[in-house]
Amino acid sequence: MHAPTAADGQQLVLWGCGSSTRQKWTFGGDGTVRMGKLCMDLANAATADGTRVQLATCNGGWAQKFWVNPSGDLVNSVVGRCVEVRDWSTANGTGLQLATCSGGANQKWTKVRG
Repeated sequence: MHAPTAADGQQLVLWGCGSSTRQKWTFGGDGTVRMGKLCMDLANAATADGTRVQLATCNGGWAQKFWVNPSGDLVNSVVGRCVEVRDWSTANGTGLQLATCSGGANQKWTKVRG
């Protein structure tokens, strides 16, 4: 997961692993997933499949609540839908979106400590 720029409204994308600070995410005690002072967010607080996953100013709202379940799915804890890589692509720059959880490989995420 990568943010091309650290800006409110920037869509999150798939990117090969590196040392960029825009690939360093923390899980807050409040249920947020954070990159610096910004949070993972569902664009326009929408719940439909295909909703863009983006960075936004942290506001404590439900559209910023996520967790990684035991199966490795990154799930919005309120609507119960998963973050996935659009169109099953493996190309750098492919956008992340919200989708019904299917167990597919394009919905699997791993927490890495480092």
